[in-house]
Amino acid sequence: MFAKNTSVMLYVDDLATECAFWRAIGFQIIIDECDGPVPYFAMKTAPEATLTLIVYDRDFIKKASPEVVDNQPSMLFEVADLQATYQLIKKVSDLVSPINNEPFPNFAFQSPAGNFYAVKEADK
Repeated sequence: MFAKNTSVMLYVDDLATECAFWRAIGFQIIIDECDGPVPYFAMKTAPEATLTLIVYDRDFIKKASPEVVDNQPSMLFEVADLQATYQLIKKVSDLVSPINNEPFPNFAFQSPAGNFYAVKEADK
């Protein structure tokens, strides 16, 4: 059946800016083909993570698979230290919400592509 590893595909207008942003907040860039014939990069939250985020150039996707170009997943990342992660992302982006306590401690941020992501502290 399905393998234990999973990938989520995201589509952006500026791969280089997006790659630099994710690298700056600690993601592991495992493939960088931003200038390749299929422009994309792949990243993980940590080397051992089973989820890979694959970020494609939106113009390429418009040509290759126009039916999916506007799909946007809603993603929730779990972190060991919510405060430290919040401070790290605030150094890189002004588009970070305050920390909320309901329904659990969390915050949201926006990437350069305009996509929003939620972050919560991992259950201990």
